[in-house]
Amino acid sequence: MKLFLVTIMLLISPLAKASDNFFDNKLLFEAYLDNAKQGEALSQFVIAKFYEGSDIKNSDLDKVIYWYQKAAENQFPQAANNLGYVYDMINSDEEAEYWYKQAVDLGYTPALVNLGLLYFDKGPLHNYVQSFNYFQQAATFNEYESLFHMGLAYKEGLGVEPDLSKAFYWLKQSAESGNPKAMRELGLMYKNGIHVKQDYNMAEKYLKQGANLRDVESIHSLAVFYFGAGDLGTPESHANFEKTLFYMQEAAMLGHPQAKHKMSIIFKQGLGVIANSEISSLLSTGD
Repeated sequence: MKLFLVTIMLLISPLAKASDNFFDNKLLFEAYLDNAKQGEALSQFVIAKFYEGSDIKNSDLDKVIYWYQKAAENQFPQAANNLGYVYDMINSDEEAEYWYKQAVDLGYTPALVNLGLLYFDKGPLHNYVQSFNYFQQAATFNEYESLFHMGLAYKEGLGVEPDLSKAFYWLKQSAESGNPKAMRELGLMYKNGIHVKQDYNMAEKYLKQGANLRDVESIHSLAVFYFGAGDLGTPESHANFEKTLFYMQEAAMLGHPQAKHKMSIIFKQGLGVIANSEISSLLSTGD
């Protein structure tokens, strides 16, 4: 009832008009905090989110951990998962593992993906076989990210015998679920004729799909695809230097290191642009 009254107050108060950001509203914070202190799991989770902010490494970690743990101990599965993620971000892998597993036990299947990623990374728990097992479990629940990692595992032989047929299947499933990284992988498979007949139209289609979703690797790969020279293999029918410039610049603006290096050379030599040594130097140094 109190939160309902607070919501009504927020609708008519100057504070509500001054800030559209949920997490900047001090009155709302105090109302949730009151409920959290009384042991309500949802409010404990929300208070943890208040303290977490947009950058976990610059947040009030003690309070974030305290409130996520309170909510997790009250059987709130997303809190257990988020607590695992917090520990993951500060490289406390064993604590991350424990809380991800708690989230799974509480029925939160996205935590299976996080466990797979925890074992996939080159940390102290690194184990490709374990990683694949968790991705496989997550895939049975159609977890978005797991479909991609299943495809990648079969393509590269990470924790499982390489199988390009299965790799293509899982990457296609992932791409159809909207994963831009899978779209890029399929695009490169079609471009290079890996498991499928070489098809530049299909390569362009998938790379474009990934680029349209702002995946920086897809954007860079599309720029390289349109370059079409030397050993890159793209035929003249698909080569387009204007598109190369556009997508390479897009990738550079998103911080892709190879794209920044290539744009540095392009501006230094004036290839399709007005030569500018200052732009070239700044791109080269990363400033």
